Formats: sequence, structure tokens, C-alpha cells
Amino acid sequence: MSEKHLHQTAIQAINKKQFDVAQRALIQILNNNHSFYDGYFLLGVIEAELGTYTKAVALMSKAAQMHPCAEYFAHLARCYALIGDSNKTHEAISQVQQFTLDNALTIDTIGVALSRIGDHDQAIEYFKRAIKLKPDASFYYNLGSSQTFAGLFDDARNSYELAIKLEPTFYQAHSSLSHLGGTDKEHNHIDRLQALLPKLTSVNSKLHIAHALARELGSVDEFGAAFSQLEIAKGEKAKSLNYQFSQDQLIFETLKTCFTEELIKEINRNNSKKQKTNTDLDFAPIFVTGMPRSGTTLIERVLTNNNIVKSAGELQEFAIAIKRIAKTSSQYILDPATIKAAITSDLSEIGELYRQCVKNIVKGASRFVDKMPLNVLNAGFIIGAIPTAKIVCVIRNPMDTIWGNYKQLFSLTDSYYNYAFSQVDTAKYYCEFVRLAEFWQTAFPDQFKIVRYDDFVQQPEIIGKEFVEFCGLVYDSKMLEITNNKSAVATASSVQVRSKISTSSLGQWLKYRSFLQPAYNEVISQGIKLD
Repeated sequence: MSEKHLHQTAIQAINKKQFDVAQRALIQILNNNHSFYDGYFLLGVIEAELGTYTKAVALMSKAAQMHPCAEYFAHLARCYALIGDSNKTHEAISQVQQFTLDNALTIDTIGVALSRIGDHDQAIEYFKRAIKLKPDASFYYNLGSSQTFAGLFDDARNSYELAIKLEPTFYQAHSSLSHLGGTDKEHNHIDRLQALLPKLTSVNSKLHIAHALARELGSVDEFGAAFSQLEIAKGEKAKSLNYQFSQDQLIFETLKTCFTEELIKEINRNNSKKQKTNTDLDFAPIFVTGMPRSGTTLIERVLTNNNIVKSAGELQEFAIAIKRIAKTSSQYILDPATIKAAITSDLSEIGELYRQCVKNIVKGASRFVDKMPLNVLNAGFIIGAIPTAKIVCVIRNPMDTIWGNYKQLFSLTDSYYNYAFSQVDTAKYYCEFVRLAEFWQTAFPDQFKIVRYDDFVQQPEIIGKEFVEFCGLVYDSKMLEITNNKSAVATASSVQVRSKISTSSLGQWLKYRSFLQPAYNEVISQGIKLD
């Protein structure tokens, strides 16, 4: 078979997601022709599709070195963004600028990279440029996603509807449209979603539509039907995963074991000395952590309503810094092996690497908020690596948090959230999370503070003043006027947090109480308070 024919075979196989066929064809080409640069690039595309982004970066970098072009650098930027390396993402995008951009897919790919690292305003411009060249359903969907994060909800609805018009079975667009809310008995998409569901065959597509239906059925008080949609689809997905809660439990246990009493005393002693000599606070990040759907975005919006505090979005950079310093070979960013390796390293190296990784994001700001919720797992490393860091950890009512996580559709490529396919596993995760947060607060009271979401929304002036001053900021009651905060929101809460602080979200789980008994029983059995 000729090189040209093998190349065409590989491209066709990639388009059909027959990656093993494509890989065999490309390897056959490269065995005979080591300078066939598109072979390396396409192998990188396959690795990216499989979620092995480090391998994808290596292959695409090789292709771009051999044959610099806009397409290769754009895809390289996207892979760096998916890894969470903002600096490398910007570097790759800067390389793209030397070429004429006339390919819609390449332009869209740049937009995806920018959106992934939280630069939604610039991403929107790229998506619009791509659509001008080619009105494609996926381009409209990507545009709608960035418009949602930027708070442009009417524009987002229009973009999602245009995507659906071009591709009626575009399940992600249906799902994202329902997430924008605004549905009631007169205005909803329930009939359209119910008609679409039987046409879908993949587990993931049915999962998206089930979540969309659950949201909309819940909005018209059809709670039983809503829960049934979730339970069936999430159960089917859970069967396809090789997940046991013991995998997450081991991470929690390893963290508490590795941060010994002796190490905690050493970190506190060293940090106390460094804080006394570092009066200018030239680098003093604030980390807002907690379980997803627990109110972390609300707390972040208050803190970034201070004019000296920048919102950096949800960054993966600290976890990546730990992984790089630990130099473990596992596919997971954080696992027991990585924790054990990192704990014996020079923690200040992790802090310096993090500082370098975020410099293009924070653009010189010394005070900024990194709102990656599961940085709670990294809290001990953060405190040991950055003496000036403050960590605010949000804890919400157990059942509201468990229901919020169970009904949320997290990234299907991110194993961190595999617990959310089972309500009992979600309850177990919550209990371990609370214990870890309390462990950190006891160990590092000067740098780690628990904020109770339920208390805050009921007494915003009192609780708000406490955590703002804990972060070393001057409190102003105007910080509570979060509707004046216009920065983008890189979270599933992008719609809710555009509203005023209120108690309306408290007790939402009670509508589904009869269906959440297994989770309720688990929380009770573990001795976690429900009030």
C-alpha cells in the first residue's frame, strides 16, 4: 500500500474514531519515512482524542518543529490548554500568529484553547471568525460555551439554537441550552429532549440529554421523573467505568498520613519566619477550594470584587507543578505515589514553578484568586510551597452538596469526578472531604479557613468580613454586591452567580429527599452533622 493511500486511510479512520486502524497505518508510514511530519501530527491527534495529552504534545511538537504551520501550533495550544499549562498555550498561540489564518477549524481550535484557559473574551472573537468562514454546528456550540462563561446568556441561547438547527442531534448543545435555565411549564424543551433521547446510542450522549431532561423536568416540579432520568443514565455510565470509591479514599488517607505532625510544625515555623521578612506581599495568591457545587464561585466573586484582587479562574497549574516536581510516571496528576514523592521534595520549588506557570494569567497581579475547587487536596502542598498563600475552603450543607454533585454533569474525561455517578459514593466523598478540610484547618489555622456557605448566605456581612480579612484584604460591604462583578466565570455556576446573594438555594435537596435516602443514610452512618 502506498504512502499516500496509507495517509488517506489514517485520516478516514481518525474521522470514524477507528484509532487503532489509524495508528497502524501511520506507524507503517513512519517506519519507512521518518521525515513524514503529518504522521507525527496525526498520531498526536489520536493521543489527544484518547486523553493522553502529554504524548499528544510530544508528537505535535515534533511535527511543528519539522514543518511549522498554523494547524499544528493551534492543536498544540489546545493540548497544552487541556493539560492546564497556560504559559505553553500562549506560546503556541503566539507561534500561530506568524501564519495567515484562513482555515475555520484552525481558528476554532485556537478559540477552544483560549476558552479552556479562561480567556473567553478573546475566544469569542476567534469563534466568530471561524463561523464567518464556515457556519458549523460545533463552532456555534463553542461560541455559546464561551458566551455563557462571559455572562452573555441571550447570545449563548442563540448560539446553541443555531448549533441545534444545523445538527438536531447535537446533544452537547441541547444540554448546555438547558443549563442556562429560564424554563417553566410554558417555556421549556422537554418534548424536544424526550423525542431526541431514543435516537441516541452512545452512553455519553444519553447521559447529556438525561441531565438536560432532569433539569427541565425539575423546573416544572416533575421531581420523580427528573430523578429517574438521572439514575438510569448515570447508572449506565457507572457500569462502563473501572471505579471504586476506595481509589479516592486512599488519596485522602495518604495526604493525612504524609503530612505528619513534625512536618506541619516545620512548615508553620518556616512560614512564620518568611511572613515576617516578606512585608510587600509581591506574590500572595488566594485559593478558594471546596467540593464542586458548594458555593466556591460565590466566595470567589466577593473576593474579586476588591479592585486589587484579580480572578484567575479555575487553574490546574498547582496540581501540575506538584506532578512535575514529583516526576512520577503514573497517568494521574494526583495519586498516592505522586503525593509520597512530592512530600520529600523541596516544596519551595513547587511554589516557584506555580508562580512561573501563572504569570501570563495574572499579568503581574500579586493578589489573585485561583478557584480550582479540588485544590483542597493540594492544600498542604500549597501552604508548604507558598508562605504568603491563603486558602478559603467552602463547606455546604451535606445533602445540598451531595445532590448538587449528583445532578451535575462533570467533564467525562476527568476521573476526579467519577464519584458523582453514584449518590452513595458522592456521600462518601463528601464525608472524606469534610474530614480533610478540618485536618488542614487544625494543622494550618493561619493559612486555611473553613467558610460555611449556609452561614454566609444568611449572614453575609458578618461571615463575609471574616473571610475577607482572613485573606489580608480590607473589607468593604460593596464587595457583597456581586452583580457588579463583570469578570468571566469558568464554572458550572456561571448562570447562578450573576444574581444577588440569597438563601434561595438552601434546602433544594428536600425536593428529592425520598430519592436520596441511600446518600442520607451514608452521611448519618459516618457521623456527619446534617444541619
